[in-house]
Parts: sequence; C-alpha cells; structure tokens
Amino acid sequence: MLSAQDNVLENYTGFWTLDSSRTDDYSDVLSAQGVSWLVRKVILNMTITYDISVTEVNGVKVLTTVNPKGEKQVLALDGASHPEESSTFGSLTQTASQDADGHFHLVTVSEKYKWKNTGTWTLENNNTVMVRTLTFESPKLTKTFKMTFTKKQ
Repeated sequence: MLSAQDNVLENYTGFWTLDSSRTDDYSDVLSAQGVSWLVRKVILNMTITYDISVTEVNGVKVLTTVNPKGEKQVLALDGASHPEESSTFGSLTQTASQDADGHFHLVTVSEKYKWKNTGTWTLENNNTVMVRTLTFESPKLTKTFKMTFTKKQ
C-alpha cells in the first residue's frame, strides 16, 4: 500500500513546462554559476521542459528528470550526497530527499565554481503546478527565487 508520501511523490510524474510568466528572473544566478553569456541567452530563450518519472531501486525512491537536451538526472531520495556530471555545470554533488508532507528537496553543489543551490519543490492547483523555490549561494551572489512549471494534461 502506498504511503501519503508515495502518493505525493507520484504526482511529480509527468511532463512539465516552465511558465516564464510566473518564474523569477534567474539570469544573474546562471552568470554566478559560471554559465557563459551566450549559453545564458539560449537557456533563457528556450522552452524549458522536464519529463519526470518516479521509480524504486533497492527500496529507495528515485526521481528521474530528462531535460530538453535529453540529459537524465537521477536523484535517489536517500538524503545522501551523489556525484553528478552536467554538460552545463560540470561536476556536481546532489542530495535529494522527501519530507513528511511529500515535498521534494534538492541540494546541488559545485565545488569547482563554489556555489550551492538549495531547492524545495511543491505542488499546487490540484498537482498541475510545480513551484521550485530555490536559494542560490556563491561568493558573487545570494538569491532566493522561484521557478514555476505547469504539467501537460
């Protein structure tokens, strides 16, 4: 039988599109992350989508996202730090977990560029809107911002 946490987590499954009209400007965050001006312009002008699935591996819930470039991000919800390689951000470590309310938490750290991004993902409007509240910290910038996604029906 699925727990309340499992039910909430399953609601993240689906195809999500960034709603730029309800998303805060984050171009300064991309700059502080070491993303070049040209790549920032491409990112900010493209339709950002994620295809999210939830599975279980060896008793651990795993959230997998696939971005517009086809890159997979596999996030084990075990609260442990895992290495990740990103074509945009290079080598990262990511720690993912789920709280008692089923909200998803992700901490991403770049040792190379000396930044940390802490995020909480919540669902709204009958699970059709995902809001990612993010706090970015680096020597150049500290900023809290929101990215809002809508689920394709």
